[in-house]
Amino acid sequence: MLARNYLIRYFLIAALLHTVVLQSGCATLAPAYYAEEHDNSLTPVEDYRFSHGRDLAPLDTLGNIISIPNKLLLWDKTIENHHITPATEHILKAYLDDHGLYDVKVRVNQYAPLGELQRLINNEQVGIGWRVTIGALSVLYYTLFVGRIFGGDSYNPFTNTISLYSDSIPIALHEGGHASDFASKKYKGTYAFINAIPFTSLYFEGVATNNVLEFLNENNAYEEYKRAYEVLFPAYGTYVGGSLIDLRLSYGPGASDQVLYLAPVLIGHIVGRIKSSRLRREEHKQVSPINSEQNIPATNSQEIECCVEGAIR
Repeated sequence: MLARNYLIRYFLIAALLHTVVLQSGCATLAPAYYAEEHDNSLTPVEDYRFSHGRDLAPLDTLGNIISIPNKLLLWDKTIENHHITPATEHILKAYLDDHGLYDVKVRVNQYAPLGELQRLINNEQVGIGWRVTIGALSVLYYTLFVGRIFGGDSYNPFTNTISLYSDSIPIALHEGGHASDFASKKYKGTYAFINAIPFTSLYFEGVATNNVLEFLNENNAYEEYKRAYEVLFPAYGTYVGGSLIDLRLSYGPGASDQVLYLAPVLIGHIVGRIKSSRLRREEHKQVSPINSEQNIPATNSQEIECCVEGAIR
């Protein structure tokens, strides 16, 4: 009976991955547009929203080593590698510009606890009650668990800050997806509090993932669109696993925490790669790339495509 219950549970996990996260998976992928030449002149983003940590090779090497388990979990060597390339920065900037997010702070491999405290104090978009309670705890966590060492790409709605440690375009855009999600909400503090309730995080992560897939699809970033399935689906599985562990006691003794956590991640890898493989087959059916002026937003599509080419070559 217990075994059957766990089979049913994992079937529900698979269903979640197909419905909550994969809502945009049925969208028709626009034919890919490829820039004729790769622009090798890309430099780190010079924008008031972007701040870069100092080059500290020993510290970044330590952080890169500590993150090996997460690299293996998502099967991606760029996870928390503490070396973000200009291409990743430029695409994140394009996403922020595309969604009108001009007040979001992006800390690229940077540790700035005083800066975060100041942003918490000044962020009037979140109620003062939330800022002095959960917001203060979030800044304390940021201060004590140094991302420059331990990683942890994230978006903090209380300071309106993206902290980036991975040179992964899907991961960077995912944090941007959270930022655009919160930007559309009036009661941001309450919305953030709801995210702390077990299993509700699956909705938030699903929204951010869908935001990424829609953005890459609409801008014809074909390779990164496929890569997003391969990275973000198992990443979503980590949240499913974490939620199952949170509720494990209510189910009584049974599967270990490792099984509860890793099984959804494995399902995410399988589903994500199936989706990516289908897109690769669709790519071979394309007879010719579309014209650069067709179906591409005029604002920053060329910049996006240029940056994508820089990331995948």
